[in-house]
Amino acid sequence: MTIEEKMKLAIRVGELALNNGELPVGAVIFKGNEIIGKAYSSGENSKIYLRHAEMKVLWEVDEKGYPVKERKKMQLFATLEPCMMCLGAAMGFFIGEVYYSVESPVDGAISLLNDRWRTSNEVLKSYTFPKCYGGILREEGKTLLRKYVVAKKDGALVDFCNTLVNL
Repeated sequence: MTIEEKMKLAIRVGELALNNGELPVGAVIFKGNEIIGKAYSSGENSKIYLRHAEMKVLWEVDEKGYPVKERKKMQLFATLEPCMMCLGAAMGFFIGEVYYSVESPVDGAISLLNDRWRTSNEVLKSYTFPKCYGGILREEGKTLLRKYVVAKKDGALVDFCNTLVNL
């Protein structure tokens, strides 16, 4: 599978969230071309706001007990740049690579930490920053956020999505 094909799967998972009235963020973990886990954000309806797609899929795959060596070969694909909480969880999971569709300078952690981590973390060699790649199918990811805006019409998350699609 190509990087774009993998991201298309994450976007499809995000569409499931949208269809369920949730913020349309999808995440899929791959080991090679094998899907190891997938999840979408689901905190909006339940008012449990830590149910981010990345956290859910990382937790799901973590429970399968893969050794660290295998985790470092895995890829996390997400429709939105992971926040600080989700990137920290990905690092704690020892994920090897993170791919995301839409950049989120509002709360995204990758752009914030990328350079800083690489230059200041000489002590913890085993706790490494994953390789990160953004802007994969960016327009498709933004389209998903636009659909959410149309469906919800107003609110804090609508404002958040409007900000991201207009960057």
